[in-house]
Amino acid sequence: MNPAADITRGKILVVDDNEDILETMSLLLTASGFEVVAAHHGGEALSRLRTEDQVDLIVLDLSMPTMDGREFLRRKRQQASGIAQIPVLVVSSVAASSVTGAVGVLRKPFDPQRLIDIVARHARPAGDVRDRN
Repeated sequence: MNPAADITRGKILVVDDNEDILETMSLLLTASGFEVVAAHHGGEALSRLRTEDQVDLIVLDLSMPTMDGREFLRRKRQQASGIAQIPVLVVSSVAASSVTGAVGVLRKPFDPQRLIDIVARHARPAGDVRDRN
């Protein structure tokens, strides 16, 4: 038995309107030791950020109904400093070599291991109990 497997590596908010992609990313990240919270569009993601404790990273699609990823990023920057400072990884089929306010861009279809590696690099390490509030 691996005791490290019982330690959550951080909380990730995954935002994507495609249910299959949302579920795939959630399963991959959960299997890698992350706690995952899901949202189907930017408006729902902002609501989650206001109610969830200590989200460490946001994995964000750009093309979504209701509120797309770019509008989400704009509104996120206007939030209280704790929310505004949460890093964002963009995972999108829309061509974007860089996105203002994102720590990286991963193009769909993505390599699952690359997603996990990037998330691990930007989420808190296992056992880190820093406070974002």
